[in-house]
Amino acid sequence: MENTLAHVKKKFGERLSQGVGDVAKWQNRRKQDVERDIEDRFGVTPDSLHRYYRGEIPKSPDSINFEKIIRYCAEKGRMSEDWAREIVSAGVRLGMVFSVDKETFIHELMRGAGSHVPALAKPSTPRPRLHELSPFVLNVPIQHPRQFFGREKELRKIFNRLKLSHDECFSIIGPRRVGKTSFLYYLKNITQTPTTELRPDQIPLLKHLPNLDHVRWLWVDFQDTRMCDKEYLLPYLLNELNLPVPDPCNLNNFMRAITPNLQQKTVILMDEVEAAMKSPDLGEAFWNCMRSLITHDDCHVTFITSARDTVVKLRDEARLTSEFFNYFRTLELGPFIEAEACALIASSPIPFAPEVEKQILAESGLWPNKLQQLCQETLEELEG
Repeated sequence: MENTLAHVKKKFGERLSQGVGDVAKWQNRRKQDVERDIEDRFGVTPDSLHRYYRGEIPKSPDSINFEKIIRYCAEKGRMSEDWAREIVSAGVRLGMVFSVDKETFIHELMRGAGSHVPALAKPSTPRPRLHELSPFVLNVPIQHPRQFFGREKELRKIFNRLKLSHDECFSIIGPRRVGKTSFLYYLKNITQTPTTELRPDQIPLLKHLPNLDHVRWLWVDFQDTRMCDKEYLLPYLLNELNLPVPDPCNLNNFMRAITPNLQQKTVILMDEVEAAMKSPDLGEAFWNCMRSLITHDDCHVTFITSARDTVVKLRDEARLTSEFFNYFRTLELGPFIEAEACALIASSPIPFAPEVEKQILAESGLWPNKLQQLCQETLEELEG
């Protein structure tokens, strides 16, 4: 009986993780952002969700909150009938008491999920509408590709290497506010954005992406301090790949779970990797495991990191010795070239006078953040 109950808990956790992951996919968001949305709506913390993913369901589960989360996933993730039947059946066996009987609940989930929509239909709210996008972006990372300018040389280098059969890792470096995080977002999102949502000048770059529609992109934001803890990070990576989370989820079990499932090319984007390198919990053993994913014959993994300096220099500062950091090719982001800066300025909904454009170019030094700031200030003056 105990083994059967453990199996049911595991099944419920897997389906819950799948539901949250599909919401993220349909809304073009990170899974951790969906988890925070669930916390804001229902008061269930991301830490609690991750325990549930692992099958750690309380003996007296909060049926009301679980029902709310299940309905949320069905509505926003457009889940299948099989998913609905499995998670509801597992919930009932675990003692959850829903507001309606099991079959009615499943029927309501399917009605709310829009199960009549064909499998290839687009989600109703995949991303912000184009008219809702600000012309200029200040002090936050750019997430929608249409708002991203420049860096074509660096982008082509990366995309050209990703098309090859062997894997090469990249370290994106540069000073604060140069756009490193925005660059990583662009790498991930440009491959999933319809051409109708891009600027005409962005279309030629897509010629470099014909073989990348099958690539899996995993986002790890080490500014989130939870990511610097193996207890959180390892299950997070497995959940993002829709893989079962072992118990316990230590490094050995993590490697057994993930290694056979990386035959599909996977890009792991590590933003602000310096924070992870300073973490005492992510020591030599963790980084050596990451290295083995790169060198394993059956794994196709590319790591792309962002940091203020090269990973080799940061490794030395952190007194690490792992050879993981020797596999990176460095790409440094600096000021725009003038043509890139002019393209950003020209995107203003109200054209700037030529002399104003020259002043912005000179005053900004072609640094992206300063360009965005000066363009926004100029636009506000023109709008009155």
